[in-house]
Amino acid sequence: MNPLQQLQEDAVNYLLGNPATAMVGYESFRGQAIDGALKQALAGWSIRLPGKTGVHCLVLMPSFFVEDPNVPGVQGSVELNIRTFEDPKVNNTGLSAEDVALSNLHWFGDGLVIAGLLAIYPSTKGPALKPNYDYKGFLVYDTVLRGQLPQDFPGRTAMPNISNDSDGNVTFTDSDDAAAIYYTLDGSMPQPGDSSGTGSTMVYTAPFNVARGTTVRCLAWNAAILPSDVDCSTINY
Repeated sequence: MNPLQQLQEDAVNYLLGNPATAMVGYESFRGQAIDGALKQALAGWSIRLPGKTGVHCLVLMPSFFVEDPNVPGVQGSVELNIRTFEDPKVNNTGLSAEDVALSNLHWFGDGLVIAGLLAIYPSTKGPALKPNYDYKGFLVYDTVLRGQLPQDFPGRTAMPNISNDSDGNVTFTDSDDAAAIYYTLDGSMPQPGDSSGTGSTMVYTAPFNVARGTTVRCLAWNAAILPSDVDCSTINY
């Protein structure tokens, strides 16, 4: 998976960890796959949660901007758009498009190291939140995030593997002895370097036990290069 696709998928996973929008569906969307604005809006209902419908978010393909061409390699940045659709005729989530778009904005408010490549923040080069009038019959808001891409791509840490035994004891293994493994048990995205105890990210030191059905996410990070992709598993035994 290339860095832009990884950014898109990691953003979806991060948004799914926001408790304020737990009743809203999120999915990545590659715009060329569906032709036409109405079909794009209707694609927002392709994943529905039982008893909850009428609001859905699509994380669109990132855009790339060249910031400084006068360096070896291209110095660039990316822009990521989270498009929130509301069909007011069927909305029973208790949230409006504005509510969800604002929550998406706040969820990224302090910045997020995502895709192992960049820190992404609400846009300061244009509106970070804006209405979109291209979809007749829908209320639509765009949440716009931006981040700098590194000039050079130094490679990524190998992704760890998750395994468990019949008693629910979870073990991580990684091929890079210099890497630390960061993990969460609440479905949120692990943040490399976050070992302060104030967030949900923990540092792996030894096998541990979890309840059946726990969602485990982990990544490995060798500080000399970039963090790994994220591995995810729901523990059943």
